Amino acid sequence: MKFITWFLFILFTILFSACRDESITNGISKEDVQDTTVYSDTFPSFRIIYTDSVFIDSLIGSKKIFREVIADVKSVYRDENYRTLWFGKHGFTEQTQKIINLLTGYFNSGVLDSSVLVPEVMSRYNQIVSGDYSADDKFIPESDVLFTAQFFLIASKAWKGMDKNQVIKLEWFIPIKQTSLTKYLKQALHDTVSADKIPVFMQYGRMVEKLKSYQEIMKAGGFTFIPESDNILHTGDTSGTIVFVRKRLLEEGFTGIDTTSPVFDNELAEIVLNSRAGYGLKDTALINQVYINKLNIPIESRIRQMLINLERWKWIPEDISEKYIVVNIPDYKLHIFEHGKRIKSMKVIVGKQVNQTVIFSGKISDVVFSPYWIIPQSIILKETLPAIRNNKNYLRANNMEIVNRNGEIIDATSIDWTKYHSSFPFTIRQRPGPGNSLGHVKFLFPNIYAIYLHDTPARHLFSQSDRRFSHGCIRIEEPQWLAEYLLADQPEWDSISIEKAMHDGKETAVKTKSKIPVYITYFTSWVDSQGRLHFRDDVYGHDRKLERELFGD
Repeated sequence: MKFITWFLFILFTILFSACRDESITNGISKEDVQDTTVYSDTFPSFRIIYTDSVFIDSLIGSKKIFREVIADVKSVYRDENYRTLWFGKHGFTEQTQKIINLLTGYFNSGVLDSSVLVPEVMSRYNQIVSGDYSADDKFIPESDVLFTAQFFLIASKAWKGMDKNQVIKLEWFIPIKQTSLTKYLKQALHDTVSADKIPVFMQYGRMVEKLKSYQEIMKAGGFTFIPESDNILHTGDTSGTIVFVRKRLLEEGFTGIDTTSPVFDNELAEIVLNSRAGYGLKDTALINQVYINKLNIPIESRIRQMLINLERWKWIPEDISEKYIVVNIPDYKLHIFEHGKRIKSMKVIVGKQVNQTVIFSGKISDVVFSPYWIIPQSIILKETLPAIRNNKNYLRANNMEIVNRNGEIIDATSIDWTKYHSSFPFTIRQRPGPGNSLGHVKFLFPNIYAIYLHDTPARHLFSQSDRRFSHGCIRIEEPQWLAEYLLADQPEWDSISIEKAMHDGKETAVKTKSKIPVYITYFTSWVDSQGRLHFRDDVYGHDRKLERELFGD
């Protein structure tokens, strides 16, 4: 704990020194801006000092804690011609201060603990800030190398995330980013703008800020517990439960709340709507036990859930592409992004617990109108064959046909259905039409999991809160909109031709010109563009698996 105290002291010291940008601000020119370098009374002018590979080896090569980062340390010094990195002619540079402030924030937020802090490095830092050190020729180059090694220790823990093999074992098959901490450090030490742009996806920074606020709430005693209630409260109702809800929402950061009123007024209704959206609950201003249960989850559990998802955000590249599609399984939503901004969202249906949708990525290649549904062998053996044996009219009733290996349709009555239990030598497919399980259109992005996006005739299922109903593929709420979006760069496929093809009854496949990436993800916590924190249920148990990896329990 005393290491964290040191870091907090350092942070306040640095903030007190008023780091200001060297750009023109409020009419003040660069020449008029105060020098923001940290000075030492005993060593007022630092010389630019050089080191070498032998010096680095002798200083940190034998230290076990630096074993995994020494290659990065050597690399960055080699690229910088072995000059000191953290010091200018007057001491710590502005970029240095920004990096230190940034990393210090991770300890304050709970992202990191003191296990990655090296006492010798912390001691040297305090000595330089306070001016309490001996100004010999070795002190500065030794400190510089130690600060660099400490940076890589902290940054690798904060930003790099797990090894890709660990991630694959956790059933995450989206390729994880390859973070170059040496590249970041070199840019950040030369450029204050780069020092502000951390090498993680934008969602990471938002989550860290929310973590800080939750840590403060936890230190203050956590959230108010709301007693159970059998009543469903609507706008205009009066109840003692309302007082507890008001206090709980105020603690979370919702403003303008009178914590003494037992009346469910219009102002509270707006806040409840906003809060319910953060839990993925129905867009209705009501207080019921389901909502109360979400509010009553202990803040310690929510912080751990945020840390679990923060680890996942480390795996996502900071820059994905100009356009991309994201399906978030626990949220049952599909989102389309352009230049980092969400332009469209729609509901989805994902795989059942026994047919879980896989976490992976691909690129849209085809839009198929009036599709056949080629029934997978697993479904044929488990569901279709038993149904056929029990009902001789099953194929006709479901508009299905049998196709041999040559693509020829064969007479179903010629097959002895009692012979096949462990394998089936034919293809069963459902013809295009209004009852087709894929609906009127499907969207292919080639993958080994045989998963794709598609329409569905079971439209009523989109009204359900828990939408785990499929065999693994993803059913989408607005298929025609998506078809028009994906084919917008092909003028012959306007809304009229698309609607006609969807109901034509004849399968038509169209290659997309733009191969838009699709990411099938799994996040149970995130922060939206309005700054609202979201939590969702761990529907497939992936959080629990990652929790064991991170915390060992």
